[in-house]
Amino acid sequence: MVSETVERATSGTEYVYVTLDIDVVDSSICSGTRFPDTPGLTPREIIHALRIIGSKTVISRFDISCLSPRYDPSGSTPYLAARCYLEVMARLAVQFGDKNIGKWFQK
Repeated sequence: MVSETVERATSGTEYVYVTLDIDVVDSSICSGTRFPDTPGLTPREIIHALRIIGSKTVISRFDISCLSPRYDPSGSTPYLAARCYLEVMARLAVQFGDKNIGKWFQK
């Protein structure tokens, strides 16, 4: 399902802007959200989706919304957010060489 959605969203585009609303993650795993809700996606599903998006197109911008670490006594929500950023940055590192995105940094 993620692959099909990414195909539709990226048709005719060179870059994408991804906003991850952390509320989509199941609140039993990540309670550090503004509006926790169950059922939701697992961290594994979120990371898998980010990997698919990063393999299909260049993520030019990425942000996470509704992250409220103070509501998470276990600290799992900020860790997931950091992991998601690392996944995107790792994908950009690969794309830097593969898709010549180094041109972004030229003046």
